[in-house]
Amino acid sequence: MWKSLMSSSRRQSDTTLISNGTVVDGTITFAGILEVEGRINGNISAKDDEQAVVRIQQSGHVYGNVVAPLVVVNGTVTGNVGSSDHVELASHAVINGDVKYNLIEMMKGAQVNRRLLFADPASTALVQDNGESDL
Repeated sequence: MWKSLMSSSRRQSDTTLISNGTVVDGTITFAGILEVEGRINGNISAKDDEQAVVRIQQSGHVYGNVVAPLVVVNGTVTGNVGSSDHVELASHAVINGDVKYNLIEMMKGAQVNRRLLFADPASTALVQDNGESDL
């Protein structure tokens, strides 16, 4: 499941950690790798980084939209998830929103409590600012 994180280009990127017990209120824009073990009350989006990775660990909670080329979820997202490359939903993943993907990997036990939407690779907008999927 985590094999895509092992590529050399992604391993060399800077990593930002939101540790367990930490609460962030506001939008996060990042490059490299973002590891979420705590809680984020706001949207997460990758800069123009084709190698950007968001990993939401089992203890992680995001109350907002998550948009990045690679999104790995093993925690909870209350909002939409959008990926131009790859979404991985581990066994403890709970998504209370739409998941828009180009390629998806979903483990037994993962939950998506709205819709799975295939993203047209030509589409640039994955999730609108108002929290609704770009359909």
